[in-house]
Amino acid sequence: MIVQDFKNTVVEYSGFEIWDVENIDAFFEGNGAIKEIFEKEYHIPFNLFKERRSEIKENDFQLMTNILDLVGDKHFFLFTYGDANHNDLVYLQDSRIMNFGINIDSIHQYHVYIIIMDKIKSVGAFR
Repeated sequence: MIVQDFKNTVVEYSGFEIWDVENIDAFFEGNGAIKEIFEKEYHIPFNLFKERRSEIKENDFQLMTNILDLVGDKHFFLFTYGDANHNDLVYLQDSRIMNFGINIDSIHQYHVYIIIMDKIKSVGAFR
């Protein structure tokens, strides 16, 4: 599932991991389930992805977002250098609200980054 407003909901998540995705090939190699989701959602065998790429209207970033939004057991926040999501993360780092383990302000300009996390169970569930 895609997190829309990470800056204001960061306290709702735990188990953070940052995935540095060099390109679409690296994205598909990151986890076997990604290829399966792609095939089910886009009705294209993965081995024909490059050959039939022009049939998919989304750019690589949108394609990654659409696929990750279909993963039910994890939450994701995607960003690239200088986009609004990246700027939110720089704010969280500079404000010392969050430490990403890397200098989030100095990421590779042409990579996609994905924060992978878990949603914290509601405290109200223990009442």
